[in-house]
Amino acid sequence: MTLKLTIHTKMLTGLIVALLVTSHLTAQVNLNFESGSKPADQALGWEFGGISYISSNTITGSYSGQTQQLSNPNANGWGWIKSPWMDPGTDSIKLNVKLSSANGTYRKIRVHFIPFDLTADYFQGAYAADSLEWTYPTTSSTSTYAVSFSMPSAIASSSNLYKVMIFAQGSGGNSRNIFDDITISGTRKAIIVPTVWNDVNNNGLQDSGEPEISGAIVRLKDATTNANIQVQTTNAGGKVAFLNVQPNKNIYLEFKKITNMHSYASPNQGSNDLIDSDANGTLGRTDTFVVDTGEFVTKYDGGFLVPGTITSYMWTDANNNGIQDLGESPIVNVRVRLRDASTNAVVGSQFTNASGLVSFASVEPFKNYYLQFSKPTISSNFTSINQGTDDELDSDVSNTGVTVNFQIVSGEISTKWDAGIGSGSLIARMEAENAEPAISVYPNPANESFRVNITSGSNGNGNISIYDLSGKLVSEQSCTLNEGVNFITLNTISLQDGLYMVSITAEGKQSMHKLTVIH
Repeated sequence: MTLKLTIHTKMLTGLIVALLVTSHLTAQVNLNFESGSKPADQALGWEFGGISYISSNTITGSYSGQTQQLSNPNANGWGWIKSPWMDPGTDSIKLNVKLSSANGTYRKIRVHFIPFDLTADYFQGAYAADSLEWTYPTTSSTSTYAVSFSMPSAIASSSNLYKVMIFAQGSGGNSRNIFDDITISGTRKAIIVPTVWNDVNNNGLQDSGEPEISGAIVRLKDATTNANIQVQTTNAGGKVAFLNVQPNKNIYLEFKKITNMHSYASPNQGSNDLIDSDANGTLGRTDTFVVDTGEFVTKYDGGFLVPGTITSYMWTDANNNGIQDLGESPIVNVRVRLRDASTNAVVGSQFTNASGLVSFASVEPFKNYYLQFSKPTISSNFTSINQGTDDELDSDVSNTGVTVNFQIVSGEISTKWDAGIGSGSLIARMEAENAEPAISVYPNPANESFRVNITSGSNGNGNISIYDLSGKLVSEQSCTLNEGVNFITLNTISLQDGLYMVSITAEGKQSMHKLTVIH
């Protein structure tokens, strides 16, 4: 039993590709050039190099395909034809060929199988190992030859899709090869290739230079049942490929958020459907669509707004020029807060590390923020703001320790918001001979613990004692002091709510501080 199916392309009225389906579910993809138009056949996925359509000296019908002169040393000039993406099937590849004139040293027809490769240019991978070849029995004839190539078993059993490339080559003379009635066992297959990218400027379009996102999950789903048909993860180029997509079936794509902090770019912006984002709603789903047999679809993409990172630096501006100079030291264990500029709410709070750095991750882009830097001591002064021309090296805080309001773009790693403590501060003065240590106690009131900051002019030992209002010693801790800023944390969980006196001894000098404990 033989069934004949004809598929009419939606682009070209009257253009027909015939598929012959037999009882064992094989089919045939034909190219007989009878469209009379190379662009018409290109619209169906055929590719050509060095091929023209001729209406005289044809093999069959009104048109055939003809290569350039086979003596042309440029391989592209000899002439080749590539099929649409397809499952080549198991049966033989057949075609009719002849030479336009009887001359030349040798003439050959070769067949290559180009595998689908998501990482390759135009998705066309390197030729598969199984290439086929047929040589004209003579170059002194213009007779028509029916050529047949058996399908290699490795190609027939592969689950990948291929373009079948038919290639004419030769040397000597000026004859051309004429093709007609190409029949390839197998079926054209629809392919969907979405791209996931970082919409850096938040315009909903994939602009030049905006990076793709790897590791994103994309689902091809049945629009009737919402069941997954295929699920894939984007490669390093931000792409996935759904092969062998069933035609004329209602489907949609779903782009899963990489993290809860990611959000979808604005969908359907602009007039170019190839570069906009199509992920709608809270689930990142495209509109429902169908694909035609053999259609290659690249217009359904997903843009994301990616959370960013803000990294800030705090340093001692020894020469008080407002610029981070070589040899100037970081300031450690000072609290820095990232705040929402609209509500003043604290988005993140950290203490500078041993390198003077804090880093706030997973920051939502395109919102207004500001940074608030605490002073290392009460007497510390922030250095001059916005000095020099390099925004990565200046200090960005006012004398109250806050930056201006700012935003980050999608996926930005911002490192330009820093704070310098000037040489006129108490920290710098501690380097002077016979200077007294700078001491602060915070938070005050304290809950479960409090911190004592001691800025010492030399290495030594210290002592911290806590007394209640009756004069009773309730807690005591010895500490080793290093030259510079020292931080000692004391636990207050065991203390009752109330007022205490904290005695701190450093460099042979004693200071007293009031401390309120509230649980």
